[in-house]
Amino acid sequence: MRFYGFAADEILDSKTPNLHLDLDPKSHWALRNLQFFPVEVNKADFRTILRIPGIGVKSAQKIISARRFHSLDFDDLKK
Repeated sequence: MRFYGFAADEILDSKTPNLHLDLDPKSHWALRNLQFFPVEVNKADFRTILRIPGIGVKSAQKIISARRFHSLDFDDLKK
């Protein structure tokens, strides 16, 4: 939670008092909060990019750094 900026009540609440057994907490949060997706990685801030499932701290830092030089497309993100 501390690496991705989540508060405890964002991951667990009265509707979901337990962690999902088949999904990691970040993916489960994303599926419950589809209104935040898709994310425009060329404009989103660091904390928003961190909440994208599959992107960790190092990848988010690389995205922020790379987009200073040019707009990122799908091929850039695959790299």
